[in-house]
Amino acid sequence: MRHIKAPFTLQKQAMSLMTVFAEAVELAMAQPRIDLRPPGHIVLDPRDRGGRYAVWVRYAADGKPNRTYVGAEGSEQHLAAMAALDELKRLKERAKTLRKLGFEAVEHDAALVLGEMCNVGIFTGGGVLIGTRAFGSILNHLGYKATPFLSTQDVDIARLKAIKLATPMPQGGYAKMLEQTGLRFLPVVGLERPPGPSTSYKVVGRDLKVDLLMPAATTAQPFVTRRVPELGAHATTLPFLDYLIAESWSTVVIGRDHLIPVQCPQPARYCLHKLVVAALRSGLENPKIEKDTIQAGILAAILTEEDSASIEEAAAVLTPRMAKQAKKTLPRLEKVLAGEYPAALELIQRLVLGRASA
Repeated sequence: MRHIKAPFTLQKQAMSLMTVFAEAVELAMAQPRIDLRPPGHIVLDPRDRGGRYAVWVRYAADGKPNRTYVGAEGSEQHLAAMAALDELKRLKERAKTLRKLGFEAVEHDAALVLGEMCNVGIFTGGGVLIGTRAFGSILNHLGYKATPFLSTQDVDIARLKAIKLATPMPQGGYAKMLEQTGLRFLPVVGLERPPGPSTSYKVVGRDLKVDLLMPAATTAQPFVTRRVPELGAHATTLPFLDYLIAESWSTVVIGRDHLIPVQCPQPARYCLHKLVVAALRSGLENPKIEKDTIQAGILAAILTEEDSASIEEAAAVLTPRMAKQAKKTLPRLEKVLAGEYPAALELIQRLVLGRASA
């Protein structure tokens, strides 16, 4: 059989780099909240009656400076502000270091959105980051870099059950919460007539889009709109999404200035779910089919080497219906893996075919 090169290359991060990443994760998880603004700087200004007072100068999303009085020079309030500034600078510097070391990161606007979601408790309360943003964080956590990295401009948030928020949604619900980032959002209007409630929001003048998703009931039609009362919003229902988000783990998204704790799908479930999703997509030339298959192949290659038991466990709870869909993607997966990762291909084939015949 002619050797066929995989459409991706994998590089395992050195142990020293993973130590840096682990320290960053610990630092991120210790944050009481995500401060969305850049750290800024503290300056000392003269006072009318002598002495000096401290002012913290920070910049909003629109670039306008905001000056906050933080006490007289040397006061307890001033020293506390200096300590807080040092911590924000430390987080920013650690995020910069991780990006330079080759860890996957998100652009600043996406980090702001995820940070605000973190602040209201979406991730600690049951929400899960899915899609390519989650895929990048999963690779970071597994200690691998994949090239090329097939990215999208969407932030996809899924919920299985009602999310238990840490703080109440602002008046105006989910849409208003997104605006608290300082970015301007508009609801994305669907093609149906009359248009139903929006489940997506797009940043004005930029490519970033935020989608809200939830599983479709087994007996219900998928791709319909359902209300999410705790968020004051609506979501699109997707088939088999419950399998993907039933098990998640805590990791971190790397931004320009931020390290943001999130929940992402368990990697083996992400891998197998991508095989299912690829089979459900319409159009033989749909580029998302290739992206799904390659992401599944990347995780299969990594997990076969690092944690094959997790793939066995994830496959054991595939329904026969899901396995039959995944089976349709196996010929595509063979083209991705057969040349360089035959053991990964053999494992996935055996597990999927075994469940499909159950």
